[in-house]
Amino acid sequence: MPNVVYIGGFHCRPAKPLPKHLEEFVQSSGDHGVIIMSLGTFVSQLPADMTNEIAAAFAKLPQKVIWRHKGDRPATLGNNTLLVDWMPQNDLLGHPKIKLFVAHGGTNGVQEAIYHGVPVVGLPLFFDQYDNLLRLKERGGAKILTLATVDEENFLENVQEVLNEPSYRMNMQRLSWLHRDQPTTPLDKALFWIEFVMRHKALDLELKEKFSDLHKKVCEVVEYVFENKELMKSFQDAKYDVVLTDPAQGGGVMLAHYLGLPLVFNARWTVHGEAHFAIAPSPLSYVPLPPSELTDQMTFFERVKNILFYTMRMHLYKQTVGPHYSALTNRYIGPDVDYFSLFQAADLWLMRVDFVFEFPRPTMPNVVYMGGFQCRPAKPLPQHLEDFVQSSGEHGVVIMSLGTLIGELPPDLADEIAAAFAKLPQKVIWRHKGDSPATLGNNTLLVDWMPQNDLLGHPKIKLFVAHGGTNGIYEAIYHGVPIVGIPIVFDQADNLSRLRAKGTAKVIDIFQLDRETFQSAIQEVLNEPSYRMNMQRLSWLHRDQPTTPLDKALFWIEFVMRHKAADLWLMRVDFVFEFPRPTMPNVVYMGGFQCRPAKPLPQHLEDFVQSSGEHGVVIMSLGTLIGELPPDLADEIAAAFAKLPQKVIWRHKGDRPATLGNNTLLVDWMPQNDLLGHPKIKLFVAHGGTNGVQEAIYHGEVLNEPSYRMNMQRLSRLHRDQPMKPLDSALFWIEFVMRHKGAAHLRTESYRLPWYSYHSVDQF
Repeated sequence: MPNVVYIGGFHCRPAKPLPKHLEEFVQSSGDHGVIIMSLGTFVSQLPADMTNEIAAAFAKLPQKVIWRHKGDRPATLGNNTLLVDWMPQNDLLGHPKIKLFVAHGGTNGVQEAIYHGVPVVGLPLFFDQYDNLLRLKERGGAKILTLATVDEENFLENVQEVLNEPSYRMNMQRLSWLHRDQPTTPLDKALFWIEFVMRHKALDLELKEKFSDLHKKVCEVVEYVFENKELMKSFQDAKYDVVLTDPAQGGGVMLAHYLGLPLVFNARWTVHGEAHFAIAPSPLSYVPLPPSELTDQMTFFERVKNILFYTMRMHLYKQTVGPHYSALTNRYIGPDVDYFSLFQAADLWLMRVDFVFEFPRPTMPNVVYMGGFQCRPAKPLPQHLEDFVQSSGEHGVVIMSLGTLIGELPPDLADEIAAAFAKLPQKVIWRHKGDSPATLGNNTLLVDWMPQNDLLGHPKIKLFVAHGGTNGIYEAIYHGVPIVGIPIVFDQADNLSRLRAKGTAKVIDIFQLDRETFQSAIQEVLNEPSYRMNMQRLSWLHRDQPTTPLDKALFWIEFVMRHKAADLWLMRVDFVFEFPRPTMPNVVYMGGFQCRPAKPLPQHLEDFVQSSGEHGVVIMSLGTLIGELPPDLADEIAAAFAKLPQKVIWRHKGDRPATLGNNTLLVDWMPQNDLLGHPKIKLFVAHGGTNGVQEAIYHGEVLNEPSYRMNMQRLSRLHRDQPMKPLDSALFWIEFVMRHKGAAHLRTESYRLPWYSYHSVDQF
C-alpha cells in the first residue's frame, strides 16, 4: 500500500576502521581470510558439548575465526579462533577479508550481511530468525543448520560448502548491489516520511476523510429529499412501478424501501466496492478483489494479498461509509434496521459484466448480466474521419482515448506519446485536450471527440490505446480490437489486468511511460497475431448469446414490475420451488422443459372429468417406479377418496381396493400433463418426482384452503414468465458448447483448488 515505506537496512553504513587488535588479527589471516560468528545478544551460553563441536570444526579451517562467545573456553578451541565478548559487527562485515558470517538470523545481522555482501551459515533459534534465513537461502546467499543437530562434522561441511562454492558470495554481492542501488538511503527515506506525515497531518487519514466526505454529501442530499414533504408526496402519488438506481451512491436504496417499491440496481460498483461482493458468495481463494489486479489463478502469497485487500475494504466501509447511511436508515426506515441488509434485499441486479471478460465466480439467480449492453454494430463514420481512415492503406489505424474524466495530459507526457506515434506506419486518431504536442507526427489526427464504437467497428482499426474504463473495454471486446492500456483511476487497472490475463491487452504504468516503452508496447500488440486472435475470440463468445444484453436487461426490469417485487430467485433457479443458492456462470437452468400446454383428453376421460360438475377432479399417480401398493394402504387411500365430493382418477396397479368409492376411476396410465392442464383438475396426489412436480407448477395445481391453489398458480405464472422456453435455452447452450468446443471461460478455478486452498484454510 502507498502508505508503507520500506527502510530495511537503515542502520547499515560503510565500515569504519577496526580497533587495532582486531585489525592485526584479521590481517594475520593472509589469503584465507576470516570467519565471524555471533548469535546475538539474546543467547547467553551455548551448551558446553555444542560449543566444543563448533570449536573443533573451526580448528580444522585454514581461516581465522572471530567468535562472540559467552561462558567457559571450549576444550577444543584452535589457535586460529579469537573469542570476544563483543564485536563491531557492521565494521567487521564490511572488511574485505571477511569471508563468512555464522549467524542466528536476526534482522539486523541479516541486513548488515546483505549490505556488505557476506554469505551466511545460519543457526536460527527463535522468532523470525528461521524465516529471515530462509529468504537468504532462497536467494542463494545462505546455508541453514538446525542448532539441535549441529555437530563437528556437519558444521564443518556446511561452512566449507559456503566458503568454497563461489555462487554463495556472488549471490550475496548481487543482493548487496541491489540493496544499495536506491535513490535515497533507507534512513533518509524514513526521516523524510516521518516529517511528511508531520507536515501533512497524516495523509492516510486525509484520504479516508475525503472518501467519507463524499458519502456525507450524498447523505445530505438524501436527507434533503426525505425532509421535503412535497417532493416525497409527489413520489407516492405518482405510483411508480420500480426504482432503478446506481448503487455507487446509497440514496436510492432507502427511497425504494421507504416507498415500498421494487428495487433494481444498475451495477458494477456499489458503496461497498465491486457489486458481486455485496450479494454473492465470493471465495477469496479464486475470486480476486478489485483493485488487487490479481487473476483467478493465485499463488499462496497472492491469496494472502487478496485476503488483505478484502480486510482493508471491509474496514474502509465500516469506518468511512457505513456510519453515514446507518444514521439515515435508523431515522427514516426504522430503528435497528441494518443498511447493508436493505442493500442486499434488492430485487434485481443488472450487472454490467460478461463472463468473457470477468473471471468465472459464484453468482446469485437475481443477478442479470448485461455487460456490453451499449455496444452495437458500427455506423458509417463522418466523411472526414472515413477519408482519414482510408488513407492509412494496408497499415490501418490506431485510436487513442483516455475517456471523459481526464483533462489535459502533462505536456512532457503528451510529447512522449506523440513521438512514439510519429514513428508508426499506421495512422493515429487521438482524442486529445490541450495544446498540440511539439513532437506530433503527420500521421496523427487530434480530435476533441470521436465516435468510439463506430471507429472500433471499422475494419481498418488495428489497436485501441485506452484507459480501461468499462464502456471502452466492452466496445473493444464487441468489435474484437486488442488494447494497449494506460490505467489511471478507479477500476481501470483491474479491468485491464483481466484482459491481460486473457492475452488481449498490454498494460503500461503511466508513471513509467516514455516514447520507447510506449512504442514497444504498441508494436508488440500490432505485430503479435495472438493479441488480435484472442480478442476476436472474446468478441465471438460475447456476441454468441440467445438475446442481446439490453433486451435481457429490459425483460427483467419489466418482469420485476409485472410481479411486484416477487422474490426473483424463485423463477431463476432450476425449479421455482428450489431454495435460493449461489450458482455458476456455466450452469444453464431448464427446469420444466418437458411441460407444454395441455392437449384434449381422450373422450372417456373427458366425459368422466366433466361429470364432476363444480367439485372438479383429484388425480393421483405415484409414477412408474412404484408397483403395487400394500392392500391395506390402498384400502385406506380409497376409503378417503370415497368420502370426497370430487371425482378421482387414480393410476393404480394391482387388485381393486375393497373400499373403492363410486367417484373413483382406476387407470393403468394417464396423460398426466394434459390432465394437470385441464381447468377441472383441483388437486394432484403425487410422489414428488421431478417431472410431476414441474408439471404441477406449470399448470398451477389442495382443495378447501384457497392459498394452496393461489400459491401454486403464482408459481405457475413465475415459471412461465421467461424470456426463453427452458427447452430452447437448453438447446441453445448445447449448440453453444458445440460451436465453441467447450465453455472453459465459464468454468471457475475452484475445481483446481484443494479443499484447504478453496476455503483459505492455509492462509490462517
